[in-house]
Amino acid sequence: MRKKWGSLGIGLCLVLSLSGCTLFNMDKETPIEEPVTFGFTGMDLTDPAYRAALAEVQSAAEANGDAVITFDPQLDNDRQIEGIKQMLDQGIDLLFLGPVDVDGILPALKACREAQVPVICFDSQVSDSEYTAAFIGGDNYQLGVLIGEQILKDHPEGGKLGMLNNPLARSVTSRVQGILDTLEGSAVEVVASAEVTLYEEVLPAAETLLSEYPKINILWGFNDDITLLMHSLVLAAGRQDRISLYGTGSLYHDAGTDILLQAVEKGFVRAASVQSPAQWGVLLQQLGYQLLSGKTLKAEYLTDSQIINQDNLDNYETEE
Repeated sequence: MRKKWGSLGIGLCLVLSLSGCTLFNMDKETPIEEPVTFGFTGMDLTDPAYRAALAEVQSAAEANGDAVITFDPQLDNDRQIEGIKQMLDQGIDLLFLGPVDVDGILPALKACREAQVPVICFDSQVSDSEYTAAFIGGDNYQLGVLIGEQILKDHPEGGKLGMLNNPLARSVTSRVQGILDTLEGSAVEVVASAEVTLYEEVLPAAETLLSEYPKINILWGFNDDITLLMHSLVLAAGRQDRISLYGTGSLYHDAGTDILLQAVEKGFVRAASVQSPAQWGVLLQQLGYQLLSGKTLKAEYLTDSQIINQDNLDNYETEE
């Protein structure tokens, strides 16, 4: 049998200090004697953010000789529930969960509790945190605040804002709330907020924003793909000179996936608030081992939020 330790060293100390979290005592660790099998499921495993987090989880597990079972629900809550049950049947020791539906996923979490399999959530926390050992993610509210502040800076005279929202994803609704709270009482008016929960709803909803609200001069996309889709629609409508586009997404420090950073560089997007999904993965694996070795985790671990705009582009370079 191998002994694996809950701490993976300096990397966690760095990440947690950057995020403002307090480390628990890592000097008193209980070795994990048996091989570990982790379960990993996120809203959509084709999304670059989830792939970045998963890569960190798989890398650390492989280094320890452990296994990671994955399941892609493809934005379908029922599929995710079934996938979690399958992973429980396969004998996972701990589940890393990015929920499709923060309310609808609870039956699966009850099954995890019955099987005595702990759950660490990432990206979005479920509606009842009693079922989870911890939450890891970006400060989604702050990501929204940063966008709101940038909009106010760029549009002191006011404006008409349109956006999409996914009411099932707490990460998205928190971003929206951050924007709304920041803009409250200002001359910037939110004139349209369309709800989408499925891929096929996004395009028609975004098209409706532009066709039914001709006075919109500000748009915000709640993730990388939504933002770039909005850019394409603005171009098709010939309104690129009349609409300021903002986005929220992820920073990967990789030229192949940093599409939002590149969009700001090219002027397609005026500014973007970003987080680092790779930090989620580092924290997931390290805190997962800590939990399995008997440590009690904090309820919440938040990673950094940043704003990228034309004023600070030189601070962000993609790695070719």
